[in-house]
Amino acid sequence: MKKTLILTGRSTQYLDYALAAAIALRHFKTADILNMSKDGLPGFLENVDGYSEIVVLGISLTYNQERLAKALAALKKSSVQVFWLSGIAFPASLCQELRQPVKQRFYRRRRIL
Repeated sequence: MKKTLILTGRSTQYLDYALAAAIALRHFKTADILNMSKDGLPGFLENVDGYSEIVVLGISLTYNQERLAKALAALKKSSVQVFWLSGIAFPASLCQELRQPVKQRFYRRRRIL
């Protein structure tokens, strides 16, 4: 059975992250939702267990790229699909090791899922 985890960015000023998670739920139907910082993401992904899909919303992938790439490679090896949903494309500075295991969904026209 598929179990989905939605990871959103965190902010005390903006409700965008909660809104993005709510919109993602329209597509994924059921999911656990957690907020996460970019510096906490690599360590969290190294230890997460029990999910077949992980959706990353509004969290930069540019922090500690080497550690994050290793965590994502381990998830891919465990058949966990990782999606990065964003209104912006992958940044040019993102290493190739991060581009391969992550399925990017880029929404230029503001049309989500």
